[in-house]
Amino acid sequence: MEIDNIKNYISDTNHNSFMEIANELYELTSWLNKTYPGYKEWFYNKQIKGCLTPNRNIIFVKSIFNFNRICFYVMITSHHRKHVISFTEFSCDS
Repeated sequence: MEIDNIKNYISDTNHNSFMEIANELYELTSWLNKTYPGYKEWFYNKQIKGCLTPNRNIIFVKSIFNFNRICFYVMITSHHRKHVISFTEFSCDS
């Protein structure tokens, strides 16, 4: 397992890698579109854009046993000195 965070991919020279990670994170939760119309727009406009600010980050775990795919991530949001952590877990076998 390898632990990383999306902020490591934010730079002018690393834009493609940042979007690859963002897209992989979205694909893990894309099934939520069935329940929440507009989920894709919310994910990119709120979660991913939020990572470009100091107030939001996504920590993720990649499985070295499954083609280095993301199998778990945590969304961390800071708001008015409070931290909110949202866990999203997925099987490393999928």
